[in-house]
Amino acid sequence: MAVLAYVKELRDRLPAILGLLDELAQQRSGLEYLETVLRYISRSVDTLKPDELRQVVTQTLTRGDEIMSTIAEQWIQQGIQQGIQQGIHQGIQQGIHQGIQQGIQQGISQGEMLALKRQLERRFGALPAWVEEKLTTANQASLESWADRVLEATSLEDVFDKD
Repeated sequence: MAVLAYVKELRDRLPAILGLLDELAQQRSGLEYLETVLRYISRSVDTLKPDELRQVVTQTLTRGDEIMSTIAEQWIQQGIQQGIQQGIHQGIQQGIHQGIQQGIQQGISQGEMLALKRQLERRFGALPAWVEEKLTTANQASLESWADRVLEATSLEDVFDKD
């Protein structure tokens, strides 16, 4: 906590820090404490990417995969919220209704892409660059098709080859 004294934004971040401490006080187990802290880090630290946090957690903690499953669900929700927010912003310029619909669709696609990526990583391990590229440039129909295939595929190629 001594490091917090050097944070210039302490005054602005103090409510969030105290909220975290209040949430920790209501937890029952060490795992719940850890999940709370990781959720706080994922929301608060702009310089730490979700993949970097996932990698450190899964390599460092005994139950890292389990913890990251919970956090991944949160990131999916954040992706949906970001998509909605982007859509709302665009909607002001292009028409409120159209922007909200587009934001919701982007959020849903981003959430589905993150969920599929998580499934692929759990099933096949670290993903090669070509898979990352396919996921980030995919349309909604492709994501849905791949999500169906991942359940029965024996390799990454089986998931993506039929396109």
